[in-house]
Amino acid sequence: MRADGWFHSLFEAGHASASWVQHPITNVRMLYVSGEDIAAFNQRFLTPSQMQREFGLHKRTCLAKLRKAGVSPFAPDGKDFGALYERRFVEPVLRGPHA
Repeated sequence: MRADGWFHSLFEAGHASASWVQHPITNVRMLYVSGEDIAAFNQRFLTPSQMQREFGLHKRTCLAKLRKAGVSPFAPDGKDFGALYERRFVEPVLRGPHA
């Protein structure tokens, strides 16, 4: 997510928390993600790799189940954040009685 710029975009759009900090040597401003920021992100969102770890299903299987249930990636106002899903929509599908 960092390499593709998703997290920075999520942060700038107000969907994830982080802080701007100044690097002590280079003085370059950089985005710092604290442990609390990571925990808050993981409470709200899931990536396919996280789904695979949490639900014990291959990520392609998870994504197929989500598509079948009509769950789409997180894209407020049509903004593309890649393969990022809201946990509140994913869990009922992947933990459901027919998961």
